[in-house]
Amino acid sequence: MEDKWIVYSDDLTVAGATSVYFHRSWTGSLVLKVDLQLTDAGSRCTCASWETDPAIITGADEQYARETFLEVCRWVLRFG
Repeated sequence: MEDKWIVYSDDLTVAGATSVYFHRSWTGSLVLKVDLQLTDAGSRCTCASWETDPAIITGADEQYARETFLEVCRWVLRFG
């Protein structure tokens, strides 16, 4: 159950920006949001925000957010 996520993105803006949302599947809670800027060379993370409310998720600090982002990209998106 720990590895189940709902991941989706907004449509690209004219400038090539988008946001990617990471929700826990069993609660529906938004855990992480990453803003990306697409470039000719790939993409660049311009901003990341994560849930810190202990009533929603415990132990959520910057390190947790970074690890979650990387793990979900590997598992769900088969990236990295």
